[in-house]
Amino acid sequence: MPANPQTDLLILGVYPTSDGYPNVKYRLQDLQALPEFNCTQLHVSIWKHNISHKSVLRSLLAASRLVTGHLLILVRFIAQRQRTLVYVPYPGVFVCALLACLPTKLRPQRLILDAFISLYDTVVCDRQLLKAHTLLAKLLFKVERYAYQHCSAVVVDTPQNAAYLSALFKLPQALFTAIPLSTYEASLKLPAYQAAPQDTLKILFVGTLIPLHGIDVIVNAIRLLAAESQLQFKIIGNGQLAAQVRELQQQFPDRLTWIDTWISQEQLVEEIAEADICLGVFGTSAKTQRVCPLKLYAYAAAGRSIITANTEWVNAQAAASAFMTVTPGSATELANAILHLSRSSAQRVAYASASRAFYENYLTNSQAVQQLKQLLLDETH
Repeated sequence: MPANPQTDLLILGVYPTSDGYPNVKYRLQDLQALPEFNCTQLHVSIWKHNISHKSVLRSLLAASRLVTGHLLILVRFIAQRQRTLVYVPYPGVFVCALLACLPTKLRPQRLILDAFISLYDTVVCDRQLLKAHTLLAKLLFKVERYAYQHCSAVVVDTPQNAAYLSALFKLPQALFTAIPLSTYEASLKLPAYQAAPQDTLKILFVGTLIPLHGIDVIVNAIRLLAAESQLQFKIIGNGQLAAQVRELQQQFPDRLTWIDTWISQEQLVEEIAEADICLGVFGTSAKTQRVCPLKLYAYAAAGRSIITANTEWVNAQAAASAFMTVTPGSATELANAILHLSRSSAQRVAYASASRAFYENYLTNSQAVQQLKQLLLDETH
């Protein structure tokens, strides 16, 4: 009996492939391993971890690479003939917008964009780096909406984000498909958490220090726990609200360790392995309600007890039983939750086991790539 024919799949874009972007790296690895597809890549990489946003020159160079990379990938796409099924990994909004500008006969017949998150929502609504009434913000909105309009399907990370983007851009909700992120799960298969007797407990937060994460809540919770000398906090990351962490670290140098530079995947796994309690997101923005950030995937895959905000995503996914949850924005509740878990080894073990079970049931890479496969093969999209 002859084998089923493979479907030709063109993976196209200007996307990162480093450990710093695990969703792209591991999704592509898993996708290319599927026997159903004959994959071809047209790829330009312009992403570097050492670009400093504080340097005007470096920012201009990054912008020029961005423009050049997108124009190059468009030319390379036009020059080849594989257009039946095209998959554009994150971040692909501008790639898809450029493809939509081509004459109909040169466009992909089916175009699947792995958007992950909205660029407009991130820059304008969440981080407020641009005001919504400005010309640049309005242009960004139009470009992103135009890109989505010309896709067969747009992949995002949660059902809540799918519904939100449908409403924000006034596009059919059927256009948006929620698929879990992919991550470095093989490295995170750690031994089950053991709450051995110890003098100190290690509490870990990993993040980019943006408002979404509620770093101000974490900082204030640490202040409330200043008298609890057995608690040792570690924050890994840098970003928009770094000044708050810097001030706290200077005030409590013996209680808070801050790693403000990018670290390798191997180092990050070691940090998670050493943690007794891992902290998720605690912001009060609407976006906080919709997301499951990569840090939660990593903590859960590693089987560590997690404290995070009680959000729409947590409740819709029945994750409230897997994570200890607190009211978004409440430093007092977070401090109390940390103190409670620090004093109960049985609770830490139980939450650690529950988080790993939740990951295995809902968030694995294999589940994500199977859902993506179904979407790519579904010609109704």
